[in-house]
Amino acid sequence: DSFARYLHCHFSRIEYTQAGGEKRHLTLADTAWGPEPEPLMQLLCVGIIGPIAEEVLFRGLMLGGLSKTCNKWLAIFASAIVFGMVHGHPIGIIYASCLGILLGWIYIKTGSLLSVILFHIVYNLMSLYIPEMSPVVFLTITAASFVVFVICIVFIARLPKPTPKNEKKDDDEV
Repeated sequence: DSFARYLHCHFSRIEYTQAGGEKRHLTLADTAWGPEPEPLMQLLCVGIIGPIAEEVLFRGLMLGGLSKTCNKWLAIFASAIVFGMVHGHPIGIIYASCLGILLGWIYIKTGSLLSVILFHIVYNLMSLYIPEMSPVVFLTITAASFVVFVICIVFIARLPKPTPKNEKKDDDEV
């Protein structure tokens, strides 16, 4: 009984007086609470969760399903256009559709959803953080990324197309 009488638990941050006593309990509305949550939310939603969800939906389900019923290139373009339209504004539709074509080609060529998820995560993270960098760092990272990108595309292009053991090769080679 005496322990419970003196037990004082907090699930909020406390501002203290100079003498060490409690001044007040801080809430999320207080700027002294801690760092702004927006950068973390951007990292999680735009940088990680968004790419995973989008790749499962557009490459895994949509492209995977369409490629079983129609020409692979038609499936890639159809899923890429829908992917672009989901991104909203006119410029976003264009660049996201182009990215969707590339991601679709990589998915069909490798047969790996993980490869396009990782590519998409890196792409989104770069779009989040590169604009914040100095021009020299930006140009250096852009040049290095371009070289790595070209090497990866050449490597992917040389991969044999994955085919299940019970499926014959398509005439619409990607």
